[in-house]
Formats: sequence, structure tokens, C-alpha cells
Amino acid sequence: MRLLRAAHLPALVAWLVIGAVLGWLATHPRLVAPYAASLVSRHLLRIENGGLRVNDFKVRQFEGLDLYGVSLTLPGRRGALTLVSADTVRVDFTLLEVLGAPPRVRRLTVTRPEVYTRAGKPSVDDEGGGLRSVFPDLVIDHLDVRDARLEVSDDGGRLRERVTGLEFQGSFAARSDLNVVVRRLDASWETRDTRLVGMRGEVRVDTAGVHVASLFGRLNDGRVEAHGFKGWDRRLDLDVT
Repeated sequence: MRLLRAAHLPALVAWLVIGAVLGWLATHPRLVAPYAASLVSRHLLRIENGGLRVNDFKVRQFEGLDLYGVSLTLPGRRGALTLVSADTVRVDFTLLEVLGAPPRVRRLTVTRPEVYTRAGKPSVDDEGGGLRSVFPDLVIDHLDVRDARLEVSDDGGRLRERVTGLEFQGSFAARSDLNVVVRRLDASWETRDTRLVGMRGEVRVDTAGVHVASLFGRLNDGRVEAHGFKGWDRRLDLDVT
């Protein structure tokens, strides 16, 4: 029996060392966060240029993980750039779904995100592909955004749009095209002196343009409903009532 125990001693020590290392890494997530973020950027979001950075995180066993101090860089064509930062990102998923094609997330909750988008240089042959290339293939069954801020500038850095206090609940699917289901949207559109409350509907973005299917809610003090199409070639067939 003593010989048997002696023979297994090296393997036992090796497993104890591995366990100790994994336990130590679990209690020091700040050291692992940059490497974990790099794996997510390349293998989950399929981002080759730019990427994801995380200051800290916490794993919820068999449920998901919480990310703290998140920043995401998404370069586009001809100098276009989108920068996203958030205080906290809570991700609920199963391993099989998140490793699928496309990756699927059951619930994504983003707290106090800030999004800054700069347009690329204009081109006569632009058909909207630049916008589509910004989004990695990804499906989010339930997206919950809390207290967001969005700023859009032109290729010269001049502010064009600013939205604050944005609250969003819906779903997001980016595959051959981009589909967003809006279950509720509240926001202050500062550059238009407009307040949106309780907006619902569906928006699809593809290489032809933006398709709006019965988007309705309250605009300032009145009810509004919109449906139609806005093409990248400046075609407009949008009905707003």
C-alpha cells in the first residue's frame, strides 16, 4: 500500500499545484482580465483590429460572468471608429451557446455605457457596408441597457448627434444583417431637443439601408409611429405620423 501511495505521489502533487495555481488566479482576476479579454475579442466577437479591455471580472459558476471597467474599440472603414465604455457588463450564457456560430448570449445587462462614434471619410461607392462591418456576428436574446450616453461625430470630429439618459430593453441579432427588436426605449435626444418615451418596434439594417417596422411610442408630448425605409443611396420612403 505504501508503494502504491508513493507511486501516485508525483501525480497527486502535480494536481495540488495545478489546483493551487487556478485558485490563486481566481482570487486575482485583475491579472487574468487582459488575457481573458483578448480571448473574447478574437474568438467570441471575431474582432481582429481593436478589441475588448476589462479591468476586473467575476465568474458566476454555471450562470455567466460580470465585467467591470469595460472598454471596446471597433474600427470601421476609411477611418471610422466606435469607442464603447461601461461601468459594469453582466453576461448570462451557457457554454455551448456562447461557443456556437454565431455566439449566443441569453442576457446582457450594460450599466452606464458611453458610446462615441466617428464617421469615416465619405465615398461615392459607399453602400452601407461600413456600418455592417462594425458589428461582429452575435445574438443577444435579451439586451438591457441602463443610463447610456451616445455621441456621433462626422469625419472631422464635429458633433452631429448626442443622446443621453438612454434606457433600452430588447434583443439584438447580427448575422447576414442586423436586427434589433425594441421592447422599450426611453432617451433624451439633446441635439434635436426631443424626448422619446416608451418606444417599441423593430429595426433591420442591411447592405441596402435601414428598414423600420412599426416603431411607435411617445415623442415629447405626443404619440408617434414610423415605418418605412431609408437607403444608403439617400432613398427615403419613411412614413411618420
